[in-house]
Amino acid sequence: MKNKLTFLFDGGCPLCLRETNFLKKRDRLNQIAFIDINSKDYDQSLFNDISYSEAM
Repeated sequence: MKNKLTFLFDGGCPLCLRETNFLKKRDRLNQIAFIDINSKDYDQSLFNDISYSEAM
């Protein structure tokens, strides 16, 4: 099943990680794709060209 929602988050922020982990635990149907914009693998071209600075 394809994700219904893509959630961009800052993996370098402790508060963001806490909130993201809270959401991950509640996403039992895996309908949310959690994307860390702080990851070296983040490719903005895959997400409507949303740059790191725009996502922040």
